[in-house]
Amino acid sequence: MPRATVQKTRAGGFEPGLLGAEIGRLREAQGLTQSGLAKMAGIAKQGLSNIEAGAVVPSISTLQQIAEALHIDLLALIAFGLPDHSDTRPGELPKIEALVSMMTPKQRKLAVDLLRAVVNQGH
Repeated sequence: MPRATVQKTRAGGFEPGLLGAEIGRLREAQGLTQSGLAKMAGIAKQGLSNIEAGAVVPSISTLQQIAEALHIDLLALIAFGLPDHSDTRPGELPKIEALVSMMTPKQRKLAVDLLRAVVNQGH
């Protein structure tokens, strides 16, 4: 991922480093190596290493593969890349997580695409 894309993503409020650190934490908590998680997710080990380092912004499909391998909801995983704004949106994340848990994979993809379009509309 070009450095300009990572910088633009950060400017949009998403922090690849926060997401990457959480993926690494979840991986280690499950006793997985980078190689092990990469294999389970069907991605290259170097790609996972770059994601954990915050050097790249992974695609939604890559995040979905990682989320499934870690047994975590996709939107919950994505939320780790956002700065904490709990003072401005109390109680919203659990409501969103509850709704997402009722969605099919196709509906989750559509919801993520919709959220991305809304966020990008303001930039």
